[in-house]
Amino acid sequence: MLENIAFFDISLFSTILIIVMLVIARIKRDHFTFSSRLLRIIMISTLIGVILESLMWYVVGKPGTFFHVLGLASNSLLFLNGTILMGLWLSYWDYKLLLSKHRIENRKYYQYPTLVQAILLIYNLFTGVFFSYTTPDNDYIKTTLFFIPYLIFYAMFFYIILLVLKHQKKAQHHVLQGTLLFMILPFVSSILQLFLPDLLFTWASLTLAIMVVYLFLETTSGNIDELTKLYSRSLLERHLRSLIEEKKDFHAMMIDLDHFKEVNDLYGHLTGDQVLYRFSQLLKECHLHQQAFIARLGGDEFFLICQGSDTPDPQKMIQYLHDRFIKDEFFQKFPFLGFSTGYVIYDHVLSFDDVLNIADKRMYEMKNDHQQE
Repeated sequence: MLENIAFFDISLFSTILIIVMLVIARIKRDHFTFSSRLLRIIMISTLIGVILESLMWYVVGKPGTFFHVLGLASNSLLFLNGTILMGLWLSYWDYKLLLSKHRIENRKYYQYPTLVQAILLIYNLFTGVFFSYTTPDNDYIKTTLFFIPYLIFYAMFFYIILLVLKHQKKAQHHVLQGTLLFMILPFVSSILQLFLPDLLFTWASLTLAIMVVYLFLETTSGNIDELTKLYSRSLLERHLRSLIEEKKDFHAMMIDLDHFKEVNDLYGHLTGDQVLYRFSQLLKECHLHQQAFIARLGGDEFFLICQGSDTPDPQKMIQYLHDRFIKDEFFQKFPFLGFSTGYVIYDHVLSFDDVLNIADKRMYEMKNDHQQE
């Protein structure tokens, strides 16, 4: 038993690592962008690959029809899942480079090679031209055309390189760095696998590639505003663009504190920071909507997005926030302080700039009304 665990220790570690990343992503709610959702699917596909690879090698040398069928099935599914995974990685890097979800949808998430791979693998079940398991010992052997399924996999891998080279001028510098790190790990592991075939490097390296990409591109300190602990403006822009591109239903609301400058002038900037932090906490405590995305635009401006067709009426949300604000013990120390809001209901026609401009215009209309009172 311990010998089996030792043989599969890299796969076990990879499994634990992927599960931990999935849990962390869920806790941190790192799923507001299309690329982060793609990466989560990539994690799940890689986890399936790690399990299938372990299963494929586990049946080697175990006699019987059951293990023979299990070996053929697990190896076939492993090849198929690998092609699916490469299509997902292609989709991920395509989106990171060109920021077009529609382009990826038009390319069917680069899954056409998966269809070809599936046909080849079904053909192999009847002919064994790519791989097979001997009977009765079930030893795994590569047969005459074993390299063809690998060609599809590596052709997709090198297409990523061509895609990056073609669009490198359009890509941000950190995206190019992340791509380079992603390429190195599978390449090095494939070389190691040639010299050490008894160690399960391939899928473990893809797990490490996910970790690198997740930490390097999807989880950065720029996602959280340092003072308020709300989401940052940069993440807000990515999330809002993603919602508009996907034609999701949402309400957007811009919020600005009234007379905040007086707090800084009368009590100092330290107190001003405390006001901003407390107002941020109040926005989160109000539970305005289960899927509320709350970000700090900058200064004393905030932005709220509530997604879904069941989003509550914005006027009721504003009234509820106002009631909580005036009853809050902290804000009662500043009777002159208030806030103005401007909201927009997305109609599947407005652009990214339209949403921001309309919300901003309506917010300043309310602010002017407050000043005239």
